[in-house]
Amino acid sequence: MQNGAHLAQERLRSAGQRAARVRQKLVEESDVNRLAYERFYNTLTLVAGGTLALSLTYLGYLKTAGGHPVHLWALKASWVSLLCCLVGSVFYHNFHTNYVSVARMREYTEKLKAERKASIEEVDNIRVIDETGKPWTSEDLKLSLSNEVAVLEENVKRNKKTENAYSVLYTWAARTARYTFLLGLALLLTFAFLNT
Repeated sequence: MQNGAHLAQERLRSAGQRAARVRQKLVEESDVNRLAYERFYNTLTLVAGGTLALSLTYLGYLKTAGGHPVHLWALKASWVSLLCCLVGSVFYHNFHTNYVSVARMREYTEKLKAERKASIEEVDNIRVIDETGKPWTSEDLKLSLSNEVAVLEENVKRNKKTENAYSVLYTWAARTARYTFLLGLALLLTFAFLNT
């Protein structure tokens, strides 16, 4: 019996350590990833906004120089594209931050669920005493742990759905920002070449 209790305690400690490692990884990765992507999309936002401002200045220059700009469709299309870039890059930050947070929370909750399941399997080898000093029966402990597992399972499912939604949103916001920036620049250069 003593050996079974020792193995049960070792198994529970191991499950707890795995959950703690995932939590630590959650904190470390969140900061590093967030900062790297934040810098890229902040730069993209600034460059797209600056390009919009410069294109307005260029249009004003063309008009004051006595020229009659042609192919304004290219300029207007570039403005729409650059505005889409701005929107995508701004919303990317929010969507990606939420995605990472929810994904790690789901992973952490899965590890907690595994820890509780290990406790259920080892309940006969564990002695639990409540705050009043009264020992729990195996059946009461199994019931309590089973209820916790059910709640954790629901949390995992909910987090997985939310994680998938944010994954799609941040992926499309990033793609929109990158591709519309390139398209906006190409259209703006087309306008500039057509008016030189």
